[in-house]
Amino acid sequence: MAAPETETTQETSQNELENETLDVENPLRLQFSWTFWYAPPHNDSSQKEWGRHKQLIDVHTVQEFWRVFNNLVAPSNMPEGSDLHFFRLNVQPEWEDQYNAQGGTLTLFLPVTNFEEQGELADAVWVNLLMNMIGDQFDDADEICGVTLSKRTKKPFKFALWIKTASDAGARKRIAKNFRAFTRTDSTVKIKFMSHDDQKSRGKKKPKMY
Repeated sequence: MAAPETETTQETSQNELENETLDVENPLRLQFSWTFWYAPPHNDSSQKEWGRHKQLIDVHTVQEFWRVFNNLVAPSNMPEGSDLHFFRLNVQPEWEDQYNAQGGTLTLFLPVTNFEEQGELADAVWVNLLMNMIGDQFDDADEICGVTLSKRTKKPFKFALWIKTASDAGARKRIAKNFRAFTRTDSTVKIKFMSHDDQKSRGKKKPKMY
């Protein structure tokens, strides 16, 4: 028969429990720091003031991420023609940025359903994808530059995952597999890959499909 717990044993157990409890006041640093960006519709007059992409805020900890994310507009409520970007710290969402220059994008469009259902799906996909990015859940996390969510009229929600090394076919395939899993889409939704250099050729080269 087990001996009854002593006061000392109970105190030890309580201390162990407290040590295992998440302290929300203690900053939990992310493996990589990230930046949220926003691009308004092309006809937005504010573009004249600060250009196409506006840097919103950097996040370095789990707490900062959720504080910012919870105050951002949801994809379903974004104006048509706008973009949200989530990129590595000090990396701009531009092909010409040195960090992105040798890379490319994996792109998928959410399946077309009624607008309300697609908006709800976009909201869920967006948060799930970002959580897996900040949690380093990609097999090749070092290759991830960032992601762009675009809202348009004909194909409302497009997700473009930017990777660093377009020439690494193995990493590209693994990332595409993760991308599909994290966006919760099946094989009927095609993922298109093109390097930034190929995109500059304006369709002269065919994309790789996954």
